[in-house]
Amino acid sequence: MVHVPIRGDAPVRFGPGVPMVPDIGPGIVDASVYTDPERYERERATVLRNSWRVICRSAEIANPGDFITWEGTARRFILCRRRDGGVSGFHNVCQHRGARIVKERSGCARRFTCRWHSWVYDLEGAVVGVPDRERLRRR
Repeated sequence: MVHVPIRGDAPVRFGPGVPMVPDIGPGIVDASVYTDPERYERERATVLRNSWRVICRSAEIANPGDFITWEGTARRFILCRRRDGGVSGFHNVCQHRGARIVKERSGCARRFTCRWHSWVYDLEGAVVGVPDRERLRRR
């Protein structure tokens, strides 16, 4: 079975007979629009940095501890369902040495532990455990 789209009752907004539509015709877009690093940085600064992102649907992190990681615009985030039912978002970067905290794309966790030096973060991104902290304070 092949889906055949229909327009329905909506008024025509584009096409022959619609006034004020310029006749631009077919054209060629230069490849630099997609590959130029300077253009990308300008777009990142003016468009991507200032707009909302859809990372996931709420149902994808339905239960406490469910999380999704996201990378984009040179940033890494963890989006997580808290125990109270709210949602937290925080950087997927360990405060100790800057390593990625969570490697998996999604999952469920009671807390997050950096695999390099074992710093522990709660579901809201707060540091809740640092190995040998008591021993270091005594020195």
